[in-house]
Amino acid sequence: MQKKEKIAKKKLEPKIEKPLVLAVEFQNYDTTMMRLFDVVANNQGKRPLKIIIKSKLKNIEIDSSFYVTNKVEELASKIDGVYVE
Repeated sequence: MQKKEKIAKKKLEPKIEKPLVLAVEFQNYDTTMMRLFDVVANNQGKRPLKIIIKSKLKNIEIDSSFYVTNKVEELASKIDGVYVE
């Protein structure tokens, strides 16, 4: 009779995606942010979102609690004043 051997299985660690970093110009801030929020709200996913508000004096970096799909990268780049970094 053969003995059964136990094989140790490695646990797969969850894949952590790099955050999507979007830079937003401070000019036309209201309309740009509303359009960007629309894109983010309709494309929830597993990729963390970071937003940088660019101004002449200093940039403001925001680690949002939103997680988005990769599609947001394409959609956000179509909004005037929003750039993917």
